[in-house]
Amino acid sequence: MIVGLQTAVGPLGLAIWNPETQLCVGSITLPDEKGVGEELAIHIETLLTRFSLDWTHVTGIAVTIGPGRYTNLRLGTTVANTLHQVKGMPVYGVQTADALVSPLANTNQMAYTLLPGRTGEVIAKLYQLRNGLFQAASENVVWKKDTVADRIGHRDSVIVVGPSLPESLQATSNIDCITTYPLAETVAQLATTMPPHTPKHPKASPYLKPEYGFPAV
Repeated sequence: MIVGLQTAVGPLGLAIWNPETQLCVGSITLPDEKGVGEELAIHIETLLTRFSLDWTHVTGIAVTIGPGRYTNLRLGTTVANTLHQVKGMPVYGVQTADALVSPLANTNQMAYTLLPGRTGEVIAKLYQLRNGLFQAASENVVWKKDTVADRIGHRDSVIVVGPSLPESLQATSNIDCITTYPLAETVAQLATTMPPHTPKHPKASPYLKPEYGFPAV
């Protein structure tokens, strides 16, 4: 079983994914409140117990690594790294934008993910969706929120997905707006398609780190 942690944006999410059946065993949503994130490991154990599972059934931990809220990303990666250190299980770092766009992969369109940045900014990433697969067509970049409609509006047809989309997009006929949060079960599912985290070189830190600081364009 893969345990997925979504701590990047919005309500915190936990999920258990069965790689053999490719189905979600169960999931829970936690309020993004002070102190909740500090008990993530306890909530994971509670979720496992609910479905008559324990840590011996867990083969990996998948967690959102960014973009997202600084404190929440650190909480998620700290829990994943601790479980890796204590229990020896692999950890998987999943891009928040990948988790947002993956459920739309059958739409055969271009799609932008928009995630909250600093005040007045969003973090954008462009994807090509085709035949159940998604491919990044850009890196994460920072845009001023009031420029988003002008940057995207020239495209013939495009999907824009994110937790809090600018109102200026709603009135643009060629843009299909989908307001949603990334799901923990998608985070866990994506882990089955990638290798676990490993240091980039022998002297590098063995721990998974959140990703911050994207270029402005």
